[in-house]
Amino acid sequence: RRRVAGVGVGGKGGSDIDQAGRLMEVAALCDIDAGRLDKKGAAWPAARRFADWRELLDTMAGGIDAVVV
Repeated sequence: RRRVAGVGVGGKGGSDIDQAGRLMEVAALCDIDAGRLDKKGAAWPAARRFADWRELLDTMAGGIDAVVV
């Protein structure tokens, strides 16, 4: 199964990661707004959380197949 990360998970980014999550495993979420990140993280509790997209890409480089921005 493919693994996806979401960068910017409020508004349109939130609906995009939800749609991607129907097809792939959501492995990581990233948003600078902690409230949005916590809200979306509740929907995807197994996903790792990041506030900085650069840290997400550095940390998850070998563990994701796609990124939704």
